[in-house]
Amino acid sequence: MSSAGKRARPPEEEGTERAAPSPALVQASNQRFQLYITRWMREVERDDPVLPSTLPELSPVQTILPPSSVHRILSTFGKSKATERHGEGGGRTGIVTDEDMLLHASSDAKDFERPLRLSRTLDHLKATGVLQKCVALKARQAKDKELRLVHSERHMDYVSQLDFVAGIKEGPSYAVDQDVYACQGTSRAARVAAGCAVQATLAVVEEQCANAFAIVRPPGHHAAAENASGFCFFNNVAVAARVAQATLKKKGVEAPKVLVLDWDVHHCDGTESIFYNDPSVLVVSIHQYGNRRGHILRKCPTVMGRKQPSLGARSVSTWTRSTS
Repeated sequence: MSSAGKRARPPEEEGTERAAPSPALVQASNQRFQLYITRWMREVERDDPVLPSTLPELSPVQTILPPSSVHRILSTFGKSKATERHGEGGGRTGIVTDEDMLLHASSDAKDFERPLRLSRTLDHLKATGVLQKCVALKARQAKDKELRLVHSERHMDYVSQLDFVAGIKEGPSYAVDQDVYACQGTSRAARVAAGCAVQATLAVVEEQCANAFAIVRPPGHHAAAENASGFCFFNNVAVAARVAQATLKKKGVEAPKVLVLDWDVHHCDGTESIFYNDPSVLVVSIHQYGNRRGHILRKCPTVMGRKQPSLGARSVSTWTRSTS
């Protein structure tokens, strides 16, 4: 092709190196960030935080219930039994995490599932003042009797032996399966992740908190009853759901039901497979639609070929097309 037919390169493409930002620009950027943090923390400290919005104020809309009924419903929703029983502290959000989950690390620092996912989340919550407003819950490992509610003894033994295998292999970590690696801290991290999910759930069930947030890794929604998959070893949410049901039954609830809402970018095939034929647990998966690896509808072997369950046991899956 002649030089006359070639597209002229824009000036910014000619140089391979970009000029470093000026000190004044860096200082101005840091000042804006500090102002952002200061404003956020000020709003968190307020009793009635007002979220910033550019939208116009909403006008009252007509409802099928009289205003007094709507107000009564919202008031009941805003104040949980935990608040009534334990005061305003019981109405706060519980939070649980543990540094032992940082022990699970790949030799590849750029691995998608890496310790920074947990540590940076905590750093952000601390910087914004959100963490200080929550009730700290005690972390622990999941008990065998809790894991047995979901996983087989064979799978539990398999995960427990990962640390031993890592100790006799060369390198800090090794590949277990596709998208699954293990190291000498994996077994403990997996048990702590499941245990933290259980602790957060029990704090709500036992009315210690109005709601709770477990910041855990490795994740769990791809793990089935018999196998690890997609970065996951134990299905943390499934274990927590089963413990919640067992606890509520002891409290006299005859048939406790659980809703699992999974909003990960991938389909929660492990969670779906565990509760597929159980009408007491509804699994809703909101995940990305795409044709790239990992963005398609995943299916555990335990789901394939199963008889279609009744509507009450069916997993509801919603897809959203990616615009990227």
